[in-house]
Amino acid sequence: ELPGGDSAVQAGYAVPDEEPVPQAAGAALLQVAIVTSEGDLEAVVGVLKESDIYFEIDEVNRQKAEAGLVPGRAWRLLVGADEAHDAFMKLVSSVPQVFPHVVVRAAAPDDEEDKPPSDAPAKIEEILALPPSESSSAKLAQALISTFSSDDPAEMAAVKSILARRFATVGPLLAQIAVESAASGGDGAERVLFHLMQVLEAVGYSEALGEIEVLYDSPVPQVRMRAAYAAGRLGAVEAVERLLDLLEDEEEDVRYEASESVWRLTGLDFEFEPSAPVEQEQENLARLRETWQRSGKSAHIRGKITLADLFGRRP
Repeated sequence: ELPGGDSAVQAGYAVPDEEPVPQAAGAALLQVAIVTSEGDLEAVVGVLKESDIYFEIDEVNRQKAEAGLVPGRAWRLLVGADEAHDAFMKLVSSVPQVFPHVVVRAAAPDDEEDKPPSDAPAKIEEILALPPSESSSAKLAQALISTFSSDDPAEMAAVKSILARRFATVGPLLAQIAVESAASGGDGAERVLFHLMQVLEAVGYSEALGEIEVLYDSPVPQVRMRAAYAAGRLGAVEAVERLLDLLEDEEEDVRYEASESVWRLTGLDFEFEPSAPVEQEQENLARLRETWQRSGKSAHIRGKITLADLFGRRP
């Protein structure tokens, strides 16, 4: 039956021959991937059915494909919010080509617990010493995902320091991983995005802004929220206009993250209540837009992460 007709929403279940039990009415569904080939779509469906994870498939609107937001025909994969992280981890391990730069380490064998912990900074340095290639990029992405998904703050700080010093070499790849992390489901992806944004912000790399802003059009609130967060950390004054538009988003969490990013990038104090209905905040929003115009659109970034922060030197 896959991939189905245009704009078709399909549901998949681990036991298709039995009567499916649909998600509860109003249950949140999160996008965990965008699949751009029928072969990958069939592989993804097989993984989720085998894992007994409820999912839905929604073909991406053809207008978005024609506008260049997605390459040709594509399908959004949606799963329940409580299973998003599990689904994401299973898919990046089983169908990694769906996530070109987000390569997550497969589950370790039981006997791996007896092995000494890996030295992430040394491993990163070793990979960076390799000749640039698609293989070395994949190895670096895998090492970064593993490090930033861990709970070792010392290792993470050391790795971020290395990346900042070698940013001329690894900058574009870090930006790609950050964009894909913003568009992916699960807490692990959010942790990766958070740490990568610290590096991008510290070195003043804003070239990824265009790809981040594309995610504002995502039908998934979680993705729009992450994009608003990321835009506020890229430190580019040109991000403010689109973030102001997100203050009218239908989702409170998106409005909150957008307001935080506007506050950080402009340095302006303003009245805006993300939890209030959008129509009640129109006066405050109009006042904010007017104040931003009068300021000459000059940013005064609050709480910006600096290279001194990454290198462990405090002023």
